Amino acid sequence: MKILLILALICSFNSVANSFVAKGKIEELTLVEGREVMVQISHQPHQDDCQGNRFYLGSVSENEFHNNLMLLNTALANKYTITLHQTTGADCSKKKVYFNILRVQTY
Repeated sequence: MKILLILALICSFNSVANSFVAKGKIEELTLVEGREVMVQISHQPHQDDCQGNRFYLGSVSENEFHNNLMLLNTALANKYTITLHQTTGADCSKKKVYFNILRVQTY
């Protein structure tokens, strides 16, 4: 039983570690195809984040969509730093890199 608990704990830490997509300041927000939001950020790519500067808000509920859009607009207007994550793990190999967690920092 203890082994399973420890294994589950290690796996949960690993999935959190791989959720990081990118960090930077928003340069542009674009509403693409109705509810798809493309975020272009300026950042210095490093080994832990996805290369490129365009990231897409993944499928979220209507409420989460509006909340994320308000946070993104605030971050853009105030030049805040944002950090993007994907709960299912960042997949940087695809043409479109998605995120579904947004963290806004005021510095």
